[in-house]
Amino acid sequence: MKYWLLSFLITLLTFKLSAQNINFDLMSPQPMIQEVYDGSVHIVDLNSDGFNDIIQSGQGEDLSGASARPIVFLNDGTGQFIEKEQNFENYFTLEKIYSADFDSDGDVDILITAINRADLYINDGNANFTLDDSNNLEPTDFGNVIIGDIDGDGDEDVVQFGREMSNKLFNVLHINDGTGSFQSMKNVVFQNLAFSQIAFIDLEGDGDLDVVSSGKDEADVTQTIFYENDGSGQFTQLSSNGIEPFSADQFSVGDIDNDGDEDLLFSGFSDQAMTQTLLYLNDGTGLFEEKTDTPFPDVFAGNNGMFDFDDDGDLDVLIMGSGQFGIPDIYTIIFENKGGNDFIAADTLGGEYIPSFAIGDLDGDGKEDLIIQGFVDDTNVYMNQSTISSNKEIAFIDISVIPNPSSGDVHISMGNKGFESIVVYNAVGQMVYSDRLNVNDQSFFLNMELAEGMYTLLLSGPQLKAVQHLVIQK
Repeated sequence: MKYWLLSFLITLLTFKLSAQNINFDLMSPQPMIQEVYDGSVHIVDLNSDGFNDIIQSGQGEDLSGASARPIVFLNDGTGQFIEKEQNFENYFTLEKIYSADFDSDGDVDILITAINRADLYINDGNANFTLDDSNNLEPTDFGNVIIGDIDGDGDEDVVQFGREMSNKLFNVLHINDGTGSFQSMKNVVFQNLAFSQIAFIDLEGDGDLDVVSSGKDEADVTQTIFYENDGSGQFTQLSSNGIEPFSADQFSVGDIDNDGDEDLLFSGFSDQAMTQTLLYLNDGTGLFEEKTDTPFPDVFAGNNGMFDFDDDGDLDVLIMGSGQFGIPDIYTIIFENKGGNDFIAADTLGGEYIPSFAIGDLDGDGKEDLIIQGFVDDTNVYMNQSTISSNKEIAFIDISVIPNPSSGDVHISMGNKGFESIVVYNAVGQMVYSDRLNVNDQSFFLNMELAEGMYTLLLSGPQLKAVQHLVIQK
């Protein structure tokens, strides 16, 4: 791996760092995974042994010096990663990898898209993947995929934007029947966009998955479009949202100001071709207002994300990419959220260009580690050494979930008042349920339509947290 001292010094001089809680160090020695840029990387438990593994693709070389390809690396529990041979098909460059439990059996399956083909691979639970050649996924160039339960039936559906080999733009809504088979609707739901970015967002806090898309339409006009979900997977395009047209290299969704609704972070180009990074705050009804005084650098050819790196209950911000004039004006900066929409540059890593990244706990210490693969320095693994602290005492409370396993109807007893919210995550870390709680309740009943598998329940309050695993069996 090579280190670009110049870009690091430029970044360090531009953004004065304060002594903060957030700190990442290069893993030493670096794990033996592919030296690549672009592509995809995921941190997820593929063989159900409790340790997070890595699946990775990109442009560069595999461990033998041949061209990079989709590869599974299993975590042996000590932080060492060992390649697990698979029979993946051959893909042209720019393949993208996505992971979710498509067949509702409790383990993580894989979807791979490229210009020559798009495939779903079913996991047997031990990280042995078998091609499901019955799907009708679309090969795509410069496309994007998002995965979530669109119609509220408890399984993982797919929204796909892209460009065919003939340069024709398309979009497809794939509705899962619960087994990994999809009913597909092509070019009937969303507006086609080139160089598209798409994400799920709950615009108005009604608990279903709405969609935001960004890119250029077929007339080369920059667009940012919102689609409201009625809860059954029927979408209506919204006419007003307070966001200026923007061609995003990346955008992220999260409740950055802790007010109970989901906000948006954009990086890319305005419709005047100006490099920008913009934070928009949701008023709770799906109308947004720009937060104009953030310290975030304006970048393109980059990536961004919102994560709670220091476990203090709010979302911090990761910004990667290039300034207006390209290399060496490149950044990888983590901004600590101090609350009240106040952000401070807390850690600067090696600047990257055309990066992809993954967040997950690689060493079992409960902290979110980071893998970045980019054009400047290929693949680097950073371990989270952040000080896990808060300006308030947090008590972790034991809770009772009965029955467990369950079909989805459970009684939860906390024994303490003060919990304000419950969030449920599936095996790949996707939020599948959330609700507000009455702070005076010490127990409540919950009815969830969830597919079979393992879930994590997180209850939170100003001074309380509780975590419990739940098994859904039908």
